[in-house]
Amino acid sequence: TESLHSNTQLESSEYWHDLKKSVIEGKKVKLVPYEKHHVQTYNAWLNDPYIQQMTQTEPYSLEQEYEFQKEWNDSETKYIFIILDRTLDAVDPPMAGDINLFIQEEHTGELNIMIAEPKSRRKGLASESLQLAIQWARKSLDIKKFIAKIQHENIGSIELFKNLGFT
Repeated sequence: TESLHSNTQLESSEYWHDLKKSVIEGKKVKLVPYEKHHVQTYNAWLNDPYIQQMTQTEPYSLEQEYEFQKEWNDSETKYIFIILDRTLDAVDPPMAGDINLFIQEEHTGELNIMIAEPKSRRKGLASESLQLAIQWARKSLDIKKFIAKIQHENIGSIELFKNLGFT
């Protein structure tokens, strides 16, 4: 039974590593894994004062962001996807924001979303991204309960989650 146990752990480890490579396709968005080539743009977003206010994040250096990207990629409980905006270009969609799923405890996931690019806002990308991520998490990770932590002044995000059935 000992070797069976370690084989099961290995399979589990390989499974979540494979999940980190998931690409989720929608009509308006394409969700892709957060990879090194995204870091520079992502870091620029997080150094924008408006984004910092809405997400309550602190600015990070580019070097720190590369470290965070690697840590998140190596974590079994953090799934970070870059949102690509297919409404601007269906063939080679540009980066629009990100959606994060943090597994809090068994069957519970915390969702965070950011549409950082002004030209990609107010087009339904966040709503579709959340719906796709929830479907994916239910199927791939057996997540049954979702929570969202939102700054009280971020009215748009509060309305977004309420429209998707969050209370």
